[in-house]
Amino acid sequence: NVYTQTKKSVFLYNEYLIKHKFFVNEKLLYFLTTSIFKSIKLKFGYENKAGWDKVKKERIKLPTQNGEIDFDFMESFIAELEAERIAELSAYLTVSGMDNYELSDEERQAVEGLDKVEWGEYKVSELFTLQKITKMLSKEDLSDKYSFPAYSSESINNGIIGYTDKPEFICNDEHPVFVTFGDHTRTFNIAYNSFSVLDNVKVLLPFTNSYRALLWIITAWKKQIPNIGYARHWKIAKDCVVSLPTKNNQIDLEFMQRFISAIQKLAIKDVVLYTDKKIAAAKKVVEEINHDAQN
Repeated sequence: NVYTQTKKSVFLYNEYLIKHKFFVNEKLLYFLTTSIFKSIKLKFGYENKAGWDKVKKERIKLPTQNGEIDFDFMESFIAELEAERIAELSAYLTVSGMDNYELSDEERQAVEGLDKVEWGEYKVSELFTLQKITKMLSKEDLSDKYSFPAYSSESINNGIIGYTDKPEFICNDEHPVFVTFGDHTRTFNIAYNSFSVLDNVKVLLPFTNSYRALLWIITAWKKQIPNIGYARHWKIAKDCVVSLPTKNNQIDLEFMQRFISAIQKLAIKDVVLYTDKKIAAAKKVVEEINHDAQN
């Protein structure tokens, strides 16, 4: 994984701090780190670690002009991409109704009534059914030209390491959703599209199709799994017991859905305000450019 660091950071074992040899701003850093990641993501993994001695020998492609790196193009490209994504995010928030961050009465009652909830304990085996994997993929099987995601044990990009044209697990009316578990990283992902997996991934069929309820259950489950480092966690995870809200001695899915909906609204509020601020700033710049052009 390659990340852009713009603030003071602490680094752990097996991590490297790479410093650029020329002045770059934040937008250029995003371009460079993405280029580096794209060049190495399918070449290295747990079986072949991306140590700096190997990575520093890799070559990346960058735009050039007159034989020199075209920093102006890189910066403007990232700026345009940022504006495009913000506009898409704003449109998505509006269409999905997530631009409304005001809590309903039911959502407010769920948040305020958490201390009055009855709880029950459930074994993981009561909530999920482990699926048999018969077509374990490798990175060499993947390509960006395909459309079905392939999940790995990685913690970035929602676990998706690449794409395949022949998914093993099919999401349909009978089984609309699966959950993947990264054995080494304790990473969970909810899959509503057909997919395949690489090594070190478990595939689970949940007892409910509710996305919000699954978010609650997975969060509660992950808290029960201790981090034992670079080792397989499933041997511990499969025996966990999860505490969940109950009503009439049944798992209270409705309460979990209302509560998670409230948390999403509270979390999305800052995003909505951020996009509004960014869009207003972009409109102001466009108006200034048009005014200058007319004069």
